[in-house]
Amino acid sequence: MELFTNFKDKLSAVKRELETRIGKLRRGKSFGDDVDSFEEDADEVEQLTDDLAVKQKLEWRLTRVEKALKKIEKGAYGKCESCGSPIEQKLLDIDPESELCKACKKKVRI
Repeated sequence: MELFTNFKDKLSAVKRELETRIGKLRRGKSFGDDVDSFEEDADEVEQLTDDLAVKQKLEWRLTRVEKALKKIEKGAYGKCESCGSPIEQKLLDIDPESELCKACKKKVRI
């Protein structure tokens, strides 16, 4: 369990960062009523669309991070959800919220 303390700290830091970034996107930008042209209006809509896509990706990652933190608490962290094998330390160092071992990730990508 001590091994996972490092991952718990790392995941907790990632969680705080993601929550901050999502919070900023939720507040959104103030698009004024002073739009002078359709091009400016289109630019604002495009920016809003981009922000929504980024927010969705951040929320998806936050969900994975929270799931990994719960696994640490339950003692199930570091086990592949597909085959039950331990997830390689090197993989967890790169992707601490990983749900699959390297072999199972390869199978999913094919």
